[in-house]
Amino acid sequence: PTTKSTGKEVGLVSVFLAAMTSVTELAGSVLRRLGQRLGVQSVLETYTEVIFNEDSETPRPDGILCIRRSKNSKDIVWSALLEAKINTKTIDSDQINRYAQLAVDYDIDAIVTISNQLVPIPSLIPYSNEVHKKYLNKLEFYHLSWYSLRTEIELLCRNLESSLSDQGRFILEEVEKYFDEPNSGIRSFDSMNSEWADLVKGIANERRYDSTEESITNTVGAWHQEERELCLKLSREIQIDDIVKIDIPRKYQLDAKLRVVDTCRQLAEESLLQSTLLIPSAAGKLAVTANLSKRTITCKINIDAPRGDRFKTSTRKINWLLNQLRRVDDNRVHIETTWSGRTRPSQASLDEVRDDKSVLISSETADLKSFGVYLIEHRAGSFVKNKKFVELLETTVITYYETIGQNLRKWVDPAPKTIAREAGENIDGSDASVQIN
Repeated sequence: PTTKSTGKEVGLVSVFLAAMTSVTELAGSVLRRLGQRLGVQSVLETYTEVIFNEDSETPRPDGILCIRRSKNSKDIVWSALLEAKINTKTIDSDQINRYAQLAVDYDIDAIVTISNQLVPIPSLIPYSNEVHKKYLNKLEFYHLSWYSLRTEIELLCRNLESSLSDQGRFILEEVEKYFDEPNSGIRSFDSMNSEWADLVKGIANERRYDSTEESITNTVGAWHQEERELCLKLSREIQIDDIVKIDIPRKYQLDAKLRVVDTCRQLAEESLLQSTLLIPSAAGKLAVTANLSKRTITCKINIDAPRGDRFKTSTRKINWLLNQLRRVDDNRVHIETTWSGRTRPSQASLDEVRDDKSVLISSETADLKSFGVYLIEHRAGSFVKNKKFVELLETTVITYYETIGQNLRKWVDPAPKTIAREAGENIDGSDASVQIN
C-alpha cells in the first residue's frame, strides 16, 4: 500500500478477497456476519473488477463473492456484488442502485459494501434511504467497515485455540500489516461532526433544538459511528475472541430509521447520547452516556445483589460488592443501590461508602435488589472539541472496564445440597444397620 498509484482501492479489495479464499476461518467469520454459513463441502470463490458484458454503460463492481456447494459443482448457493470505498469516500447512491439492478438482472442475491463508515450491525446499511424500495424487497444489503475487518483479523490471530494453521496465521498477519499502513486507505473514526462544538455550546446556553435540525441528525450519525468504533477498540484492548457488540433492541434492528429518529429526539429533548455495549462474559451490560448539558461521560454496569442465608443484611451485600472493588482507587467512582417495593434508590461515592456503608442503605426493611457501579468523567474543555471528545470517550470507557468492569462478578446461587441424614441412614431412608440376605 506504500505505492502512490491510483489503484489503492482495487489493491485493498484484492488483498482482502485473496485472504478470504486462502484462510477458511476468515471466510467463515465474515460470511457469518452476512447471514451465510460456509459448510464443509462449500467453496468460496471471489473475483475482482467483474465484467458482465462489454457495454460501457454496464457497471463494473469491485468484486463478487460466490459460494458453491463443492469444488466441482456449477451450482451457486449464494452470491453477492461487492462495492468498496477507501479514505473518506462514501457509498454513492446512484452507483448502488445501478449495482442493485445488475444483481436483479443476473440473479445475484446480495449487495455488500465496504468503506470506512461504521455501522452497528452489517444489515443496518448507512445508505438505506438512498436505495430504491423495489430493490430492498428483492436483494439483501450488507455493509462492513474496513476497521471492523481489521479487528476481526486481529482476533482470529490472537485466538491461539482456533484451528488457524501456521500458514493461515502468517497470511492474516501480513494482511494486518497491509491494513495498518497509513497509505492503505483505511481510516478509523476519530472526530465528531463539524456541528458538534456549536451544539454543545448551544445546549449549555439553553437553546432549544428540533430533532430534525441538521446539527442534531449529523451528531447522531457521528455518535452511531463512534459507538461502533468504541466496540472495535474495546475488543482489541481486552482478551476475548469475539467482538464487543452494541445492544440494539429488535425493533431498531427491524427499522434502522426508527433508531435514528428516537436517538435524535432524545438528544434534542434530553441532551443525551446513550449506548449499551455487550461484552462477552462480563458481569453486565456496559451503559455509556454522554450528557451534553452537563458535559459529562458516564459508564455504568448493573449487577444483582447476592442472595441466601449469608446475605440476609444489606451491609453484608454491600461488603460483597466492596470486596470486588478493593483495588479501585478513583474518586470518580460511585455506587447506586435499588430496593424492593417503593424504596427510593440511594447513591454515594465509593470513598463515602468505604467510610460508612449506611449511606447506601435507604431502608432497614426493604430488600437490596441490585447495584449500579458507575464512573463520571467531567472535562468541559475536552468535551466541546470534536477530536478531544472522541479521545476522552474512548479513554474513559476503556479505563472503566480495566479498573472496574473486568473485576465485577455476577452473583451465582450455590449448588443445592442433599438432605442431611442421621448417621447410619441410607439414601432411601432405610436403616443402614439392617442387612438383607
